[in-house]
Amino acid sequence: MSQFLPANIFSTDSLISSIDISYSKLNDLLSNGQWQDADLETKELMLRVVEQVDYLPSELIDTFPCEDLKIIDQLWTHYSSGNFGFSVQVEILEKVNGDWDSFNDLVGWRGQSKNDRIYNLNAPTGHLPSSAIRLVGNGAKAKIKLLKRAEMCTL
Repeated sequence: MSQFLPANIFSTDSLISSIDISYSKLNDLLSNGQWQDADLETKELMLRVVEQVDYLPSELIDTFPCEDLKIIDQLWTHYSSGNFGFSVQVEILEKVNGDWDSFNDLVGWRGQSKNDRIYNLNAPTGHLPSSAIRLVGNGAKAKIKLLKRAEMCTL
């Protein structure tokens, strides 16, 4: 691995949420720079949190536990040195006044399929995690709702 990654500063206890979801695997993937696997693990963890199999229903976004969003965000922002994470995406969404098309342009998603994602630190700021955002479907409204939930959790 050619890019320097920050040291692991997370204790084992801080990687388990109060609803008993362990973020140790996500921590390990991110600490090793395995961005694509970490993106998929983030999606799987979010599904586990809401006890769903393949998507995150819009009605469950409002009750998604803040603690779990914070843990995910802290891991992503730490290991990417502030380039990735929900809080980074929230900042970008705020900069474009909630315009989803402009947001997509800035994070490098517009015109890309999930197979075109960039899984390294050279990706545009806010590019990852992306699989979790796709959990809520294709509509911009639900995706913005997920980021607004992250913002409300004061990441």
